[in-house]
Amino acid sequence: LVLASIALAGPTWRTQPVALQRDAGARVVVLDLSPSMNAVDVAPSRLERARTATGALLADAAGAQLGLIVFGADAFSVAPLTADAGVLAHLLAGATPRVLPRAGSRPDLALELARAMLAGSGASGGEVILVGDSAGDERTLAAARALARAGFPVSVLAVGTAHGGPVRVAEGAFARTAGGEVYVARQEFEGLERVASAGGGSFRLLPAAGP
Repeated sequence: LVLASIALAGPTWRTQPVALQRDAGARVVVLDLSPSMNAVDVAPSRLERARTATGALLADAAGAQLGLIVFGADAFSVAPLTADAGVLAHLLAGATPRVLPRAGSRPDLALELARAMLAGSGASGGEVILVGDSAGDERTLAAARALARAGFPVSVLAVGTAHGGPVRVAEGAFARTAGGEVYVARQEFEGLERVASAGGGSFRLLPAAGP
């Protein structure tokens, strides 16, 4: 159901590739689909900016085996490793929090799935890039370290702003707290930097505005 929903969606945004650590062996992009990714503190939203960047990262890895994993409360492989970035770009277009069966944020599960995917492929080198706003907890750090030990450094491309932003739940409507206040999704930059450090990769922050 998840993959069918993704495959039926429309086109994604376009942007220039984002420079991060690179290896021609394999590149797996882990895309955050936690509910906070619908925050609008970046234009047009965290999710749209993250999908744009993910598409660029996949397109910019010529010759590499490519993988795409999405996560919320659970993690899912969108497709097996492939050299065809176009296939993943098509599937990426429908990647939203709505296609996942449970809301939540478990980046550790996504990193563990990435390690299993890479181990099963026999790839001798490559990288994993986490794109999103969720740092998770100590389990994420442990998963990043395990990938680094296996020869796959983990880099992070963070999305969001220092002041955070409201989370859109419908056109013109935003998530609210139990007290009725508009809920503001805060940033987790320090936690995401720790993930990149644990994974032996680099940390970058997406600009707040883009094409």
